[in-house]
Amino acid sequence: MTNLVFLTGASRGFGRAIALQLYQHVSPLRLVLSARDVNGLNLTKLLSEQQEVKVKPGISIAPCDLSDMSQIDLTFRDLFSQYKSTRFSKVTFIHNAGSLGPLGAAQLHSSGTAAAYLAFNVGSTIGISSLFMNAFLGDSSVQVRLINISSKAAIEPFKSYSLYCAGKAARDSYLAVVAAENSNSNLKTLNYAPGPMDTDMATEIRQSSSVDKDLRTLYQRMHSEGTLVSPEDSASKLVGLLKEDAFISGSHIDYYDLPSI
Repeated sequence: MTNLVFLTGASRGFGRAIALQLYQHVSPLRLVLSARDVNGLNLTKLLSEQQEVKVKPGISIAPCDLSDMSQIDLTFRDLFSQYKSTRFSKVTFIHNAGSLGPLGAAQLHSSGTAAAYLAFNVGSTIGISSLFMNAFLGDSSVQVRLINISSKAAIEPFKSYSLYCAGKAARDSYLAVVAAENSNSNLKTLNYAPGPMDTDMATEIRQSSSVDKDLRTLYQRMHSEGTLVSPEDSASKLVGLLKEDAFISGSHIDYYDLPSI
């Protein structure tokens, strides 16, 4: 039977790289892409469909602004209900959407800034996950997978990254709890840290005066030396993990934990 995969943050960067790898290497596949940038989603869809594969996956877009909690509920409740009655061998949700957020010393962030950041980066993850589990956990014959795109910042402090670290740690912890609560079910969760990738986020880190000097210098050096991780390489490792499906539920796996491709 077909694999069904939902992917947020699919309009650019690592999300687009994941979509392209899924389209090329998972078959049979039904892929649903979500982000607020409709043009970016359509480009990801077009680039995916231009790849040569033996069996063309079904691919669609579901635009949604994850900073709008009411829109999240309406969009994903309806989206999941569309697929709930269809038989799939595995249903996967990949939480890739997220933001670096305001940078700088921890004491600079107000309660309002923190609340808005965590609502988008943590609240949306929890809300969508709840809808997803309620929709697909009822059938024990279907494998259900909940994937969080994490970061080393979830398990290690980085100066000037207080909100980012807090958000990533919260998402990791949430998926670990979900794994513990569903240890005897058909659900597995995974926190995957993709490594320091050459994306728009890395550009912001290299250029922002709000970033800790040592961290900014590190990213500048990695960029000049060409040692930043390519999104395509990291996405390939993630898709490999998902296909093998041998990871321990609730675990945190880093790009550098895995063998080179």
